[in-house]
Amino acid sequence: MIDTIFSFINQGWVGILMGILIAFIFYKLSNKKPIPSYQEHSLNIIKKNEIELSDNIKITYDNKEVENLTKTQIVFWNNGSDTLKIEDLVKDDPLLFEFSKNSIILSSKIIKHSRDINKVTVTTSSKDKNIAHFSFDFLDEKDGVIFEFIHTDTKSSPKIRGTFKGIPKGIQNFGQIYIAQKKCKGKLKCLLSNEKFQFTIMSVFGVLLLTVGIYPKLLEKIKTFNNSLNDFIISSEIVSVFTIILGSLYFIVQKKKIS
Repeated sequence: MIDTIFSFINQGWVGILMGILIAFIFYKLSNKKPIPSYQEHSLNIIKKNEIELSDNIKITYDNKEVENLTKTQIVFWNNGSDTLKIEDLVKDDPLLFEFSKNSIILSSKIIKHSRDINKVTVTTSSKDKNIAHFSFDFLDEKDGVIFEFIHTDTKSSPKIRGTFKGIPKGIQNFGQIYIAQKKCKGKLKCLLSNEKFQFTIMSVFGVLLLTVGIYPKLLEKIKTFNNSLNDFIISSEIVSVFTIILGSLYFIVQKKKIS
């Protein structure tokens, strides 16, 4: 019985599949962690020093005189595969948005959120008018929220502070959100530039590679159509290993790009 089991395991394709399976499991386990992330988009509404106005003209927002007025929207979400928990937040470094020292947050609110159960909140500090505190109970994978601020800061992007235990890289900045997108010219060009279409093509290619890797005898049939392949194919075992690894990489890389 034992000899039969060892004989089965010693087959090349079994070892390859087991190796890939073990590597994939370790990859998923090592990659399972929360990743607090954000992006922002800002629109400057008024910059008084850039427009010629009489001293008698005053600009107000909610009965408050302002010289600069900017709207900033910030998307904050968990980009990881594990739950982001507020209990892991370091008390000495709480979550907050901090604009420039002399600026004022005139309005702070949540305009969209994933789920009510996340219990996301945002409040402007009563002591420091340039700071807004925010919090939540937890954020599962892809859970997120969109904050909107009306403020007087000439700098559109605030500093986002907060430290979570077990996340040494901190909160990840994925840059600005660009509302205006360039339109592609021609249906073919649009199709080729579509990420989901690219993922589909690469997935199909990955499946073909995996199939050839698992069933290397298919190569023998391919050889009958093109004898020149004999110069490129060293052995079915090497091709099997190569195609399985390459196919797996395609799946992993393309999946991460789409997600």
